[in-house]
Amino acid sequence: MKLFIFSITLFIVCCKESPKHTSIELITEQTKQEQIFKGLMAVTNNIIPENVRKDSLAILLLPLEVSCPSCRKKTIDSIISHGINLPYRHYIILSATEGYDSMNKFFKDRKGNIPPITNRLFLDSINHARVLRLVNNKPTIYYTSGEKAFKRVSSIPETIKSDLKEFFSGS
Repeated sequence: MKLFIFSITLFIVCCKESPKHTSIELITEQTKQEQIFKGLMAVTNNIIPENVRKDSLAILLLPLEVSCPSCRKKTIDSIISHGINLPYRHYIILSATEGYDSMNKFFKDRKGNIPPITNRLFLDSINHARVLRLVNNKPTIYYTSGEKAFKRVSSIPETIKSDLKEFFSGS
């Protein structure tokens, strides 16, 4: 009988669904929403037109030097593959402490180059995004609307593929 109870307990514990990893954070505080959006615009040098800012935007931030290698490689591969067909109102910011040549080395390691996506791919060569605490050591996607950031997706190895798929598909 003890063996039976032990077996049932072991079965329940082992077959219990593991907690789902999540990388999504909803930003609900209005001042934080506005502050994050202003920071994103500062990093892009306010190049995104005023009328576009009010619409729904998706902005991918890739901290090149500090992202985990796996997430960085997958993100760079996606930028190389899908960057030219970037969905409307989607933007990419590459953040590092040095300029184009240093950033492009990460892309050359993946058999590509930084794609020339005028006014939609931005190089943050002074790590402004990190200074403003918009990104830490993970590829991060912000979803905005009405000049407010309402969702932050800080990708982790378990979610990077699905996070990038959502960003590059435009859904």
